[in-house]
This record gives sequence, structure tokens and C-alpha cells, in this order.
Amino acid sequence: MSSVIASPPATAGAPRHARTALVITAALLVATAPLGKPVIALLLLAILGMCAFLVHRVVLQWHVLAASIVLCILLIPINRYELPGSLPFHLEPYRVLVAGVLAIWLASLLAQPDTRWRRTGLFGPMLAIGVALLGSIALNIDRLSLPGVEEHVVKQTSMFLSFFVVMLYVASVITTKDQLHVVLRSIVAGGAVVAFFGLVQYRTGFNVFDHLDRVLPGLSLNIGGIPQGLEDRGGGSRVYASAQHPIAFSAAMVMLVPIGFYIAREYGGRRWWLASGLILIAAMSAVARTGMVMLIVEFLVLLCLKPRSILRLWPYALPFVIVVHFAAPEALGGIKSAFMPEGGLVAEQHMNAGESSSNRLADIGPSLTEWAKKPAVGQGFGTRISSPFDPNVNAFILDDQWLATLLETGALGFFAILWLFVRVIRRTGRAAKRDRSPFGWLLAALTASIMGYAVGMVTFDAFSFFQVTFICFAFIGLSVPAVRLAAKTTAMHPRRPAR
Repeated sequence: MSSVIASPPATAGAPRHARTALVITAALLVATAPLGKPVIALLLLAILGMCAFLVHRVVLQWHVLAASIVLCILLIPINRYELPGSLPFHLEPYRVLVAGVLAIWLASLLAQPDTRWRRTGLFGPMLAIGVALLGSIALNIDRLSLPGVEEHVVKQTSMFLSFFVVMLYVASVITTKDQLHVVLRSIVAGGAVVAFFGLVQYRTGFNVFDHLDRVLPGLSLNIGGIPQGLEDRGGGSRVYASAQHPIAFSAAMVMLVPIGFYIAREYGGRRWWLASGLILIAAMSAVARTGMVMLIVEFLVLLCLKPRSILRLWPYALPFVIVVHFAAPEALGGIKSAFMPEGGLVAEQHMNAGESSSNRLADIGPSLTEWAKKPAVGQGFGTRISSPFDPNVNAFILDDQWLATLLETGALGFFAILWLFVRVIRRTGRAAKRDRSPFGWLLAALTASIMGYAVGMVTFDAFSFFQVTFICFAFIGLSVPAVRLAAKTTAMHPRRPAR
């Protein structure tokens, strides 16, 4: 398997007769169209099989599979679609893809000596997180008897495990800058597609990601996965595109902004600058305070790490504001109103204390009182069900992931997750300051995106929104080979000028 996956991306060497057969089969498809669906289906299967044969050397490379996972998570909404199957959980496309890639990778690790496991430097925080999560469940085993809790715990635990699987896979299989750039360009391109259709939703109210079952055979739409009861903001429809909520959409787009600007700087060309601009405009069209807070944090991180490069962008600020005004009318006004509501933001966030619809600052007091009952290990990871659409709801909604983590896993889980973010941000940020080559901008971009997510966790229940959390853990995984490659670059070119 490894010999296939590790082979160079060359399709030119595919047998000439296979390409000829592909052309003949496509012609037959056109010629036999009037004969009915069975014949067309067989010919389509033949074409797909030959296409797979022709491009397998590219598709089955480890870094291409990594890019495929992230693109699947970006483009096919989680919780909104499922595949046919009689399993106790929804068989979603990303589950199938992650499980398949993981199985191939583990088999290759066991059977092929040239497939190697690479150290990430994150073993300590990951072990602490695992102990905290499992310990919190084991020491609160009685809560599993509550209605719906056991299923919820299994779902949340398996989902959290998949975050780490993606992170470890990405960290291990990326070994060169070219492979890293393939993944990053795929992420930015996928983000631009999502951003474009997000802006279409803002202007028209139509969300193409709610209708993928019409064009992708085998997908079944789960109506319950479509966000309900969203109020309009900023003069347009509340944008959520392929995310689970407008807040999560804004957060995901904002996380892609620094990476987009790095790719645009690295490769130039209008298409990458256009893609980055689309992503940023779409993030603002969601009119979410969380996304804007994350964007400010990312700007400050980049300003600290690459001050000269960031300050050179100031002349583009006014033209960008004008473009936003025309692309998403009233979005800027909606953002202003969101941060300056009637009566003040602080007063608004203190409303409805102790109720299920309470605001962020109002949650702090009741949450800390509840945490004090089990401060070390919490109530058990995944045992709090707060979704108003779940009939087994047993807890109030917390728009603060750090506070929710403290309640569910106690101080042990809280500090374990904090340790992971601090370790990654410090290591990647230091490498960004040391590396004065253009590659240092990637390190700065990854640092900014991960830091933005960590701060954004204060303002929304991040782990409930799987798309943006997958992106964050994928970036954590990408930061490992990025730091490794930067160390090699610095050793070879210690005095490269700043850019």
C-alpha cells in the first residue's frame, strides 16, 4: 500500500489504452443515452472506475488524502447529511472518509517500513486530555443512566477522538513544503467556494448546501441538522452555508483568513487574493460577534509576529470596506449594532441569568456555583445535554466552551486543553519569529488562526460545532510539520532577510 501512496504524482505514465478506453466509453455514454437508466448507470460506473485507475497515483498520496478530509468537512455539512445504513449513529460522509483513511494509514504503519510514525511533541497534553475525559466519565458513571445521556456521551467522545485522529494523521504524513502547500491551497480553495455560496445565501436566502442531496447520489438530508429560528442581521439572511450555525460559519471563515493571505503572498495571482477576500467578506456577512473577536485576535497576533508586513496592508483597508459594503450591504452596520446594542453590550450579556436562554456573562456565576460541587473531574464529558431541540435536555446552554469544559471535565480537563493550546501557540509563534523567510509567514498565520479559535472559545460552545473544531485541530496538526520544516530552513539559511 505504501508503495502506491508514496509514488510520485504522475498520471502521464498511465497506460495509453486505458485513456483510449475512457474516451470510447464516454462516447458510448452519449450515444446510448436514449436506452435508459440501467445502461447509463453501468457506463458511468465504468467511467468512474477508469478515472480512479488513471489518477490513483495522485489521489492515494497521504497529503492528498489529508486535503480530501478537510475538503469533505468544509463542503459537506456535518449533521445535515447521512449515508444509507442501519447503525446506531448517523453514517455521515466525513465519518466514512476519516475511518477509511485511518484504516489504510494504520495498515501501512504496521506492514510497510517506509511509512513512519512521527513525533508531534504534544504527547503530554494529549495524554492529560485523554485521562481527564475518560476519568470524568468513569467517576460520573451514574449520570449515564439519565435519558439520552449515554448516547450523547458516545457521540461526543467519538467526535472528540476523531479530532485527534485527524490532527495526528496530518502531523505525521506531511513531510515536505510542497505537500504542506497542497493541503493549504485545498483548504483555501474549499473555503472560497463555501464563502461564495455563503454570500449567495446572504443576498438571496438560498443555501446551496441544504440541497446537496439533489446532486450527490446516496446522501440523505437530515432536516433536523438545518439551523432553525435564525433572526436576520445586517439587512440580509443569517448566513450559515455549510456550517451548523452562523456563529460557527463566521468562526470557520475567520480561521481561514490568515492562511488565505499566506497562500496569496506565496503564490501571487489574482485568484488567491480574490479567494482570501471572499473568505473575509463572507466571515463578516454572518454578522457574528464571535467571528469579529477572533478576527481582531488574529490581527493582533500577526501584528506582533510580522509587524512590517501587516502595517503594509493599511492602504487596502478603505477599499476593502467599500467592497464589503457592496458585497454584503448593511453587514458593517449589523456588526456595529451587534457590538453596541441598545442599553449596552455588558447589560445585554447579563440578561436572563439562570435561564436556558441566558447570555454569556450571566452564565458565569451559576456555572461556577455548579462547578464547585465537583471541581476536580466535573460532571462527566458529554453528560450535559443543552440543545433545545433534544428532548433529553438536562442543562442550560453555555456560549462559552472554556466554562463548559470546566463543568464537564473539571479543572483537570480545563487545564489539559489549555496546556495543548499554550504548547502549540508558543512553539509555532516562536518559530514564526525566528524564521525570517517567507515561510515564517505561514507559521505566523497558523499561530494567529489557532489563537483566534482559543480566544473564540470564550464566546461560543466551540466543541458543539464540529466543522470549525476540525479545522482548528487540522491546523494544530499542520503546525507540527511546519515547525519541523522551518527548523531545517533556518539551519540552512540563518540570515535570510525579512519579508
